[in-house]
Amino acid sequence: MLMEVTGNYARALELYSEGLGVATAIGDRWFTAVFLTMVNGLPAITLGKVKPEHAYEGLKNAIADWRQIGDPRFIAFGLRILSQSAFTLGRYDEAHAALEESTALNSSLGDRWGLGAAYRGLGLVAQAQGKHQQALVMFRKGLGTFTELGGSWWVARVLAEMGESILALEDEAEAGRVWRESLRIATDIHGT
Repeated sequence: MLMEVTGNYARALELYSEGLGVATAIGDRWFTAVFLTMVNGLPAITLGKVKPEHAYEGLKNAIADWRQIGDPRFIAFGLRILSQSAFTLGRYDEAHAALEESTALNSSLGDRWGLGAAYRGLGLVAQAQGKHQQALVMFRKGLGTFTELGGSWWVARVLAEMGESILALEDEAEAGRVWRESLRIATDIHGT
């Protein structure tokens, strides 16, 4: 995950694939589901190593495994990754539904980071649908959560995304302020 967060998608995918092979070989269903999720996530799609439709199906299989295993934290995590895949395919209603379930699970578990990530995802879905006021509500919830947790990289990211909806609502001055703050934070932490 460190390789993914720092933008080294090729190495991240290599390690995720290796982990999937080991987990499968030893028959560990939980870790197989973890790595099945990761090999179908952002690095693989970004690098063109897996078609978005195949990634979507792989992620649905991983979530089905976690449902059978009974791990709500990873069901919520898998749903968030599935939402990204659905988003890529333009299936905004499916992305929204996955994020709503992820939000409910994260809330019940007290998983603040997962909740912030789900709010961010809901903001992106609303933004893609042109629902910028709704997007801002979700982005602000995510921003508040990540600020509280000290997640500077995520704060910078949400601010940058939030700026797009602020600009779409024709508040150029506020969009500029938000983007400058995002850039300042990203620069301070050497974020990519």
